[in-house]
Amino acid sequence: MSEDVEYTIVITGFQEQFHRIRNLVHFIALQQGVDEQEADIIERAVAEACHNALFHEPADPGDPSFELEMHLSDSAIKSVVRNRGAAFDFDDVEPFSVDQDFMAYSEGGLGIPMMKRLMDEVYYERKPEELNVVTLIKYINDQKKEGD
Repeated sequence: MSEDVEYTIVITGFQEQFHRIRNLVHFIALQQGVDEQEADIIERAVAEACHNALFHEPADPGDPSFELEMHLSDSAIKSVVRNRGAAFDFDDVEPFSVDQDFMAYSEGGLGIPMMKRLMDEVYYERKPEELNVVTLIKYINDQKKEGD
């Protein structure tokens, strides 16, 4: 078993950073041994969490920023997105299914349901000082969360 690896990246709120974030997450996922499709899934879910951190009521709209941590092991890729901003009701949002009426989301709102659907585990914590923490976990190398 290889040693666990951790990356921490602090991103300032500029749209042009998004392609770099997505490319980096995709590359890291591939390096962990997932196939191209799984790397796309991880990239999309993490990018959505990062997008939400920047564009949904940051604590300082003039200088939005967030932190992305990636924890890598032989069994999982765990991404943690932290930002200061308004709290949100994460637990009341259900993962979506293909049978849903997507037109009901014409003004947005698909991000959290999509993250929950694409990843094996997704958690939200509200910490002191207006800190939001979203954790996304994707199990790899035939590892599954308990109960599957």
